[in-house]
Amino acid sequence: MEVPMPKKLPEDWLSGKKRSLNVSTELGLKNVGVDNLFVCRYAPSKGSKLLWCRWLPLEEEDTRPFKGKTNGGKGKRKSFEGTTGCEDPVQAGKVAISWCAEQRKKLQQISEKELYQSEHSLHYYWNVYWAKLNDDAGKSARSKRDTLNRWNGKGWGISEQKWSLKSIDQVNALDLQDYFNLL
Repeated sequence: MEVPMPKKLPEDWLSGKKRSLNVSTELGLKNVGVDNLFVCRYAPSKGSKLLWCRWLPLEEEDTRPFKGKTNGGKGKRKSFEGTTGCEDPVQAGKVAISWCAEQRKKLQQISEKELYQSEHSLHYYWNVYWAKLNDDAGKSARSKRDTLNRWNGKGWGISEQKWSLKSIDQVNALDLQDYFNLL
């Protein structure tokens, strides 16, 4: 029993002239999530009937070095490519949708990892500040203790806030508003 196709395949594809199909517009699959996900045929020289997929993320969501551009940022942007393991375009499209979602998740994780592993976070500057404050003989022990409590306070201290690990140029007004709402 054959599964009905969501959309009729283009004649160019059926004749072999066309080598790629847009998963959303040409295959008619739903919940794709991106506009530029394609299912492609291998070159005839490869001798494979299996289909592969490719996707180029939007520049603003691309966390690769140089936004995915080759040649040290001077070349063309390179697409992500993966195998579907399917010969049927519709099945390959469904596999490509899952594959693309996973690639997008990986890009997001890379972005968050870089965001929260900055050497220029508040923690970095706190250590510099605290070393100077601790060496200052003119500051009382109480003043130093109060400052340390503002930093380390359980639940409300600045070091306890997730945004304190971000690069300082990534801390935004919403982070501060959330903190003041907490206080």
